[in-house]
Amino acid sequence: MSIIHLFADTNLFLHYKVLDEIDWSVYGGFDQIEIIVCRTVQREIDRLKDGRDGRRTQRARKAASKFLEIAQHGPQEQKPINPRVTLRLYDATHPKQDLAGNLDYNQNDDQIIGYLAQFRADQPEADVRLLTGDSGPILTADNLGIPYAMPDDDWRLPPEPDDRDRKILELTQQVEELEAQEPRFQILCDHQGNDGSGHAKVTYNVFRPLEPAEQNQLLSELQVQHPPTVAVRAGVSASAIMQYKEIDYPQWIAKCREVMTDLHSDIQQDHFPEITFEIENVGTRPATNARIDIQVKGHFGITRPLADLKAQPLYRRKLPAQPKPVGYGGSSLANRMPDLRGPLWSGLNSMPPRHDREALYFHDNPKDDAPVKYISLICDLWRHAIGHVALTVRVVPSVTETEVTGEIVCTVHADNLTKPATFKLVATLCPEHQSALPLAREWFTSRRSRNESEN
Repeated sequence: MSIIHLFADTNLFLHYKVLDEIDWSVYGGFDQIEIIVCRTVQREIDRLKDGRDGRRTQRARKAASKFLEIAQHGPQEQKPINPRVTLRLYDATHPKQDLAGNLDYNQNDDQIIGYLAQFRADQPEADVRLLTGDSGPILTADNLGIPYAMPDDDWRLPPEPDDRDRKILELTQQVEELEAQEPRFQILCDHQGNDGSGHAKVTYNVFRPLEPAEQNQLLSELQVQHPPTVAVRAGVSASAIMQYKEIDYPQWIAKCREVMTDLHSDIQQDHFPEITFEIENVGTRPATNARIDIQVKGHFGITRPLADLKAQPLYRRKLPAQPKPVGYGGSSLANRMPDLRGPLWSGLNSMPPRHDREALYFHDNPKDDAPVKYISLICDLWRHAIGHVALTVRVVPSVTETEVTGEIVCTVHADNLTKPATFKLVATLCPEHQSALPLAREWFTSRRSRNESEN
């Protein structure tokens, strides 16, 4: 049976894995490996076991306990096979004396080499090596012709945390304990993608201005639907008829053409993309004095969502008032803006007569459709476990000719929230250009029919 004897230094028991977890097969095809602990290592372990608390002290105490068992009961088996590993104490009381001129026995490393030399002298046929990873003992052993073996790098334990690391860990644990007693917000976005990467490519429609031929086509259709109408009745003067036919009606047609020139801009307002954030307090406490900040960076701005903007009286331009037909009674067919009051953005656009502490309100109450870089909302008390709140913003690019990219950052603050919750979406807005004619026809037709029904 092949056997190798390894004289271990103190580091094996302090800075490496325990003996039964080490892969000893790195030393080749030995049937047995005997780890030998000399008196120097035993004394060093006894000294370290009484040190301050720490990993080194704990490892020294375990090693000292194991050495005591071996002293009382003999060598211990550490691993049964591949190869078999045993641990024994070396009972020689002194290192080899005839090497005292070559070794400094006041140094622990030299003492270990002296004990190894004595073991070799007692058992000249044995394969005995120094087991160390330190350069000093290796150089000394090599000069004396004593073979050595080095621990494998995989055996080494990770560095022990120092006082600074332990303090950081302690503070981190304290922060985690405090955060566990706070509100905790989860922010999701409908454009974040299935992988939650926070990158989105958003496609939207961009409408070209109406060509002169398209304007002419719309005007022709408009005049067929609403021709110049004159009822010949008593009291209707020829000058009134001429005023209507040659001045009022042509002026109305001209004003309609002016509207058509820039109508694509009005249509465009309904087709900018919208992005919705879903925010939920999933913590164990309500959030006090919560504030939601939605901020953008890059080549676009944000507004309230379209449903909220449509509720504003001036969101739509008015159609030119059609002149009152000559000879007919009743009210004029002049265009009147329909009442577009509808659902607002979660009821956030105005403060109710009685303040609701659990409702969200705009902090700066943006009312028009001009894009801004920052929108803020506040809530006195945001309860937990009540489900998510959906907040939608309309994203308006600075240019619609090409793709633009920017960031939209949603952040939730609260008085009792140590670290704000943040979600960042990197969005690329991709325009798809198309004709405005179909929607322009619908725009004119729906408003003219609505106006007639109102009269």
